[in-house]
Amino acid sequence: MMVRIRGITIFMACAWIFSMAAMAAAIEVPLEYVTQSNDNRTFIPGGGRGDEAKPEIPPGEWKLPEFTGAKQLYTIIELGGVKRLVVLEPSKEDGFYDKLLFDMDGDGDLAEEAWATASEFSTDYSNWEPFDLTIPVGGNNTPYRLAFQAYPMQIQDENGKLVIQRVQLICRTACAYKGTFELNAKTYRIMLGDGNGNGNFSDLAEPMDKAKMSEMNRDMPYQPLYIRADLFVLSDKEQLDYYDTCPMGKYLYLDGALYTVAVDIPAKKMTLEPTPEPLATVKLGQEATMVQLAAANATKDGVMAYGVTSKVLVPPGDYMVAMYQSVKKDKKGDTWRMGAMATNETPIWTAKAGETVKTVFGEPYSPAVFVYQWDKENFASGHSDGVRLNFTMMGKGKEAVNRLDRVAGSGDAIPMSATNNSRPKEPTYKIVTDDGEVVAQGQFEYG
Repeated sequence: MMVRIRGITIFMACAWIFSMAAMAAAIEVPLEYVTQSNDNRTFIPGGGRGDEAKPEIPPGEWKLPEFTGAKQLYTIIELGGVKRLVVLEPSKEDGFYDKLLFDMDGDGDLAEEAWATASEFSTDYSNWEPFDLTIPVGGNNTPYRLAFQAYPMQIQDENGKLVIQRVQLICRTACAYKGTFELNAKTYRIMLGDGNGNGNFSDLAEPMDKAKMSEMNRDMPYQPLYIRADLFVLSDKEQLDYYDTCPMGKYLYLDGALYTVAVDIPAKKMTLEPTPEPLATVKLGQEATMVQLAAANATKDGVMAYGVTSKVLVPPGDYMVAMYQSVKKDKKGDTWRMGAMATNETPIWTAKAGETVKTVFGEPYSPAVFVYQWDKENFASGHSDGVRLNFTMMGKGKEAVNRLDRVAGSGDAIPMSATNNSRPKEPTYKIVTDDGEVVAQGQFEYG
């Protein structure tokens, strides 16, 4: 949560046989390709990428049509390993970009493509209807749906007129693969999302590297670690949603067993294969409903854990708690859901075969308030008349809370925000001198 304000492993043969009998069976999950409806009401795990569209034509063998306008912008997106050119053009000389030309088949010939006009358009953004195409994955052509959105980065000239400085083109994934499977008398629903926006649906979370973490921007004391990966969604609920989403890991811990995940998009199937021993046991710092244990330093052997209570089985290796989600009730019985993510200060630890390691995260939480260095410099140089105070909650493992919502109930055990009845009341602040003089006070805002 970020709020801002202005101002501030030898066993006997029989033992081995019993062990194998106890091992969970492999699970094969048929996958179905699904798309997001044009009104965006169908849940699809969000994914995609954003790139600046520029006036220079990118290197490549492109066949372009004769342009009538004079302000074309270009960018490249890569899908299934094929680079595709996108061209933007305004209908009016002084208007924002509302026309888009896209190399649908990836052959470099845009002269054969038709211009698409934005279905929603203003001076602040353009939004186009989704494109349906096929992309190569694993040597096969597979279906894919995407949508484009363009946003201007504007500045004011000397006369106060808004001038477009840069244009950001967002390529948003509008498709996914879904399936169901049975395990221990439960029906689980899964969905795979293209979080990286490259058409793969199976990209694993990148490993966390201590050296890179130490080189991260120290402009803020706790730099959030955003994991780039495709998306794995799982639940035994009837409907999947954003809160069931985790960055894709190589392993899945579910219902007391660890599985190795294998995704085959051309064959439209996902296989959960029981992971053989030796394994290590991770005791969680607090109960959680979902945990992502990211591999550290060298591999992509991350572990996704769903429906967990207090422990997770993992292959031996180095890990860190990259993200987690917990659900608790307050004194009046209202249910709260909290999510947190790792920062550059979150510890890396080692899980050894046959041993138990305890992670550190969660309660108690403490507030952290900081000011960006660039904000301090602007204030000191007179380029601004104030600074922004940035507020976040930090867990015991130096993780940052990024969401806290009441999901059931209407009690009054915790004061609620006047602007959002699912969130707690915004905290207040007061800045005083050593002599006790109050120099500033106010209330933070969600942002």
